[in-house]
Amino acid sequence: MNFRLSFAFVAVAALAPFASPALADGLPAAQLKDPKLLKEMLDVSTKGLSPDEILVGSITDKAWNVEQNALGVAKRRTIHAAIAVKQKSGKCRVFDILFEQSAAGPKKFNATAFGGVGGSSEVACDSIKK
Repeated sequence: MNFRLSFAFVAVAALAPFASPALADGLPAAQLKDPKLLKEMLDVSTKGLSPDEILVGSITDKAWNVEQNALGVAKRRTIHAAIAVKQKSGKCRVFDILFEQSAAGPKKFNATAFGGVGGSSEVACDSIKK
C-alpha cells in the first residue's frame, strides 16, 4: 500500500461515523442521553451556526473530558455532539461540534458554550427525524 492510499484510508476511516448508512435518524448514535444538556447544546448551536435551521442533535461522547492544570485543578470540560441543520440552500448537514464549560470552582462549571466545529457531512434531509 503506498502512502497516498494509506492516507486516503485513514481520512475515510476518520469520517466514517458521519458517512455510515447505519446512522440513527441521520446522526451518529447518542453515546450519552442527557435531554437537559442536549437542549443547551441546541440552543447554543442556534447562535453558533446561524442562519442555519437547527433540526436535531445527539451527544457523541460518553462523558465530559475534564482538562486540568498542572496542579490537577479543573480548567474546563468539553464534550462533542452531532448537530443536524438545514441550510438556506435546502440541503442538510451534520456538524461535529465541540461544546465546553469553563470551571467556576471545585466541581462547578459555567454555562455550556460553543467550542468549535470539527467537521461536517451532507446528509439527506429525509434521513433526519426530529
